[in-house]
Amino acid sequence: MNFSAWAIRNPVAPLLAFFMALVIGWQSFTTLPITRFPNIDVPLVAITVAQPGAAPAELETQVTKEIEQAVAGINGVKNVTSTVNDGLSSTAVEFRMEIPTDKAVQDVKDAIDGIRGDLPGDIEAPIVARIDVEGQAILTYAVSSPGKTLEELSWFVDDTVTRALQGRPGIGRVDRYGGVNREIRVELDPVKLGSYGITALAVSQQLALTNADVGSGKAELGIGEQSIRTLGNQDTAAELANATIALPSGRHVRLSDLGAVIDSFEEPKSFGRRNGDPVVLLAVYRSKGASEVSVAETTETVLDEIGQRFPEVAIDLVDDAVYYTRGNYEAALHTLIEGAILAILVVLLFLRNWRATLISAVALPLSAIPTFFVMDMLGFSLNLVSFLALTLATGILVDDAIVEIENIARHIKMGKSPYRAAIDAADEIGLAVIATTMTIVAVFVPVSFMPGIPGQYFRQFGITVAVAVFFSLLVARLITPMMAAYFMTGKEPKVPLWLKAVIGAGMAGVAFLTLPMLEPGLRALAAAGAFALTVFLLGFLMQPLHDEHRDGLVMRGYLRLVRLTTAMPRLFRSRMRFPAYYLTLAVAIGVVIVSVQAMLAVPGNLFPPDDESRFSISVELPPGATLAETDRTTEAMRQAIADVPGIENIMVIGGTSPLGDREVRRANMVVLLERRDVSLERKLFDLAAALPLLRDWVPAPESESRTQPQNEIEAEVFRRLAVVPDIRAFKLGGPGAGGRPVSYNVLSDDEDDLKAAIGIIEGALANETVLSNVSTESTLPRPEIQVTPRLEEAARLGITTQAIAATLRVATIGDNDAALAKLSVDNRLIPVRVQVESTSRESLDRIAALKLMTANGTMVPLSAVAEIRVAEGPATVKRLNRQRVATVGADLPVGVPLDTATQRFEEVVFGNPEKGIAPLALPASVIVKPSGDAEIQAELVSSFGNAMIMGLMLVLTVLILLFRSVIQPFTILFSLPLAIGGVAAALILTNNPFSMPVMIGVLMLMGIVTKNAILLIDFAIEMRARGMNRIQAVVEAGHKRARPIVMTSIAMSAGMLPSALGVGEGGTFRAPMATAVIGGIIVSTVLSLVVVPAFYLIMDDLSRALAWVFGRFIGKKEAEPEEPAAHLLAERIDRGQEDVALLGARVSALEAALPPSRRTTLHVAE
Repeated sequence: MNFSAWAIRNPVAPLLAFFMALVIGWQSFTTLPITRFPNIDVPLVAITVAQPGAAPAELETQVTKEIEQAVAGINGVKNVTSTVNDGLSSTAVEFRMEIPTDKAVQDVKDAIDGIRGDLPGDIEAPIVARIDVEGQAILTYAVSSPGKTLEELSWFVDDTVTRALQGRPGIGRVDRYGGVNREIRVELDPVKLGSYGITALAVSQQLALTNADVGSGKAELGIGEQSIRTLGNQDTAAELANATIALPSGRHVRLSDLGAVIDSFEEPKSFGRRNGDPVVLLAVYRSKGASEVSVAETTETVLDEIGQRFPEVAIDLVDDAVYYTRGNYEAALHTLIEGAILAILVVLLFLRNWRATLISAVALPLSAIPTFFVMDMLGFSLNLVSFLALTLATGILVDDAIVEIENIARHIKMGKSPYRAAIDAADEIGLAVIATTMTIVAVFVPVSFMPGIPGQYFRQFGITVAVAVFFSLLVARLITPMMAAYFMTGKEPKVPLWLKAVIGAGMAGVAFLTLPMLEPGLRALAAAGAFALTVFLLGFLMQPLHDEHRDGLVMRGYLRLVRLTTAMPRLFRSRMRFPAYYLTLAVAIGVVIVSVQAMLAVPGNLFPPDDESRFSISVELPPGATLAETDRTTEAMRQAIADVPGIENIMVIGGTSPLGDREVRRANMVVLLERRDVSLERKLFDLAAALPLLRDWVPAPESESRTQPQNEIEAEVFRRLAVVPDIRAFKLGGPGAGGRPVSYNVLSDDEDDLKAAIGIIEGALANETVLSNVSTESTLPRPEIQVTPRLEEAARLGITTQAIAATLRVATIGDNDAALAKLSVDNRLIPVRVQVESTSRESLDRIAALKLMTANGTMVPLSAVAEIRVAEGPATVKRLNRQRVATVGADLPVGVPLDTATQRFEEVVFGNPEKGIAPLALPASVIVKPSGDAEIQAELVSSFGNAMIMGLMLVLTVLILLFRSVIQPFTILFSLPLAIGGVAAALILTNNPFSMPVMIGVLMLMGIVTKNAILLIDFAIEMRARGMNRIQAVVEAGHKRARPIVMTSIAMSAGMLPSALGVGEGGTFRAPMATAVIGGIIVSTVLSLVVVPAFYLIMDDLSRALAWVFGRFIGKKEAEPEEPAAHLLAERIDRGQEDVALLGARVSALEAALPPSRRTTLHVAE
């Protein structure tokens, strides 16, 4: 069925359908969430177990290994990673992507419940929760108030600000960093404890049992039922000091007689600073699926209301990650609109027909806007990847309409009416349009289902492009022919071509001469005019010079080249002929070989270097460092880099790393830069400054923003931090895995082997120039106090190891949080922490003097039943898949891609026999594996290769089904390598690595190159069906299809031009893709116009050879009558009805002439 003809005859139905699609699509666009990256769902489950006072070595043996053993057998587990710090064991279980996250969480909970009895009894309840991969703070505020103490300010944030934000739409959670929590501290005098014969543990337990309000049942007094409450809670710290404590001897004393009761705050575990000033930091996280922009607007509204209610409190925004997201959204929209305008301008300059241009332009909104509805239904968001898909599809969406309208215009020039031309042209070009669209869809569908984390990113890209291209097919088959039939006219007013050329050249000359004198905005306009002039001149040369029946200069030259490359000249005036198209094939193969070699020389990177105007530094101090030492060290670091040009603010969060590791010797230093100038004027100036001829006379535009790239500022920052002693500092974060760019895991079951391997690797990498700031995250020894009971003496006195540990824990840090007494003050519960006074914890002798309760109620010092000494133990234990692991990481120097750095790392560690590099002599138990960005890049390349192979198979299947041939579709596939040289040249000239955006561009090029080949092959097949010989057919195909191919290619390049300039936020992410696409389009278009006709003839020779070889085994296909065209069939039906009517009249006349007795009734079949 010819859908185009149906739409032309019934225009109301398709118009109404697309009007409804526009309305629904626009509504979906306004409600789609705006995020930086796609919402991905990775099945990660965290298991957290706290045991206050426990050392990492004990936790690893008693808790972590038990948990790892329990979860390792769960179906679908991929990796188990554990980190053990003081008093805390954290295990992350990564499942395969096909495992639903909810099922993974439930399976882990069941496994932990099954081993709960095997874990130590004094641990806190294990916490099992899913890990949100997107769980990074999008907004961070600094809260300060001169009139409030640190404790009051912390409570204000917890009680007022957090409560106001929680529960608002889109806000996931709100965390506070820095500040303190109120706490009642009971500091006991060890001398008094000894004299009264009681331990700190006993005092803490008594307070927890007596200082509480407890529900006590129900009673029925009179009418109704009443609850019974036992009220033992004290109201103030002074009342608590008067509480009575029972002694083992039967006497009792007041709590104040044993020590001091202080209304204070707990020991700080974190701190916050902004430019050196202490502040309380408030971090806002979005919930899964929520819009970052909407969350930012909601948060701003709530905090403004709080600011009006509490003017004495200042709440300042210090880190705004939404700025980048919002800027990328706006820049992507601008790029999309600008690319669409340039693509439409190309159509206008080629066709010189405003009606045809308007019809082509309609295809863009009709294809793009309904796509938003499908994105909304699939749960997608407007993010960097989906906008990349729409930007890339800009040129493609108008391609089908260009091909349709150009073919209709050609038929109109043949003398047909617009109505008949639209029907005939749409029918003629229909197969080619459907084939090109379905090949693009076939390329992107496999990419949408790639496995692993890369597949989560590519899913939104592939499906978005496929849906948009499918809508463009519907527009090209239904709307474009219908509009052409009713909107185009047979003749258009024309301006003489010579006058157009003179005007265009004059405007270009004026723009070129006045470029240095123009204002920045006008300078950009002049550059755009130069581009438009180039397109105009190309369109002029491909048009006839004098009349509509004569080819232009470029077209005539192209046809000569096609005839030359497809000719069969005689060899040395003999009868033998040599097919020149085989020589064309040889040249094409040579070009492809050179292109592949050039492509292999392009280094790889996971993501292009991006400029977010912020970066995080992970700071780690030596084991045993206190929070105060961390504060002093990070302040020294801040002062060292504060005057680096481009730095605006420095925020420090002490007590945690950028990846969330809570430890007092760690800190997260966030360096906030001035916003970079990403305007079009600056990009054009940077481009001109790179050219020697323009560098000296193009003035730099005035700019109040930063012009220095972020990676250069980072290099200067780490150069200055290198002089700060006793720290390990490196950059974390970014769009990859969130860790360091170069990261490798070193695993071993033997701790000594692991330490030896780390030393060997660090020494070998120390002087590598392509790796900077090489360091290792590994288990470091630290001093610790080891108490070893003398078991016989302890047993004789009735003192157990658990009793010794519990007494020491309560005396030094207090009891577990769950076991502490609580004081109800100001409508909140304040914990009461019982400890011995701090002076008793400052020497071994005083610790040894702590008293223990024996079985008969007497007190003995700790030294009587145990040996106390200072030794070494691990500060942190890291494990991967039940092995000890250390992570060797490095940063990338400016200009060094990830591929080069990882290749050098592996050469040093694993050796390279071709270069004579021997592998490192590591212990036999040691295994080195990639992690972080290197691991994701390897997974991406593997998955991408498999997806491309699957895409090619689908493309081949689609082409075989559409063309009903097995041989000629290979002609189309063999044209794909023609784009490699353009991609390689574009990347090398612009110094861009082969990154994920470039991979996306290569995918799109597969569809574009096949489109060019399909247009040529389809027309050649049609011409042969009309009686032309094969060489004439391919030449005529080039003659009729070269112009639409060049038009669509230039339109695609024009649509990519704004992205290639990298204007706006996220421009550095889009620019490599657009650059690769433009380079590939230019080279592949030029080569395919020449090489594809030769490929067609070669494959035709192959088809003939196969027919000759297998013809004797396979029967010939019977020729079936050709199905007549619809208008011919209608004419035949009309003539048949006329013949039937004539026959009926003659029969009636004969019957009338017969006598009545001889008449019979005849029935004529109609």
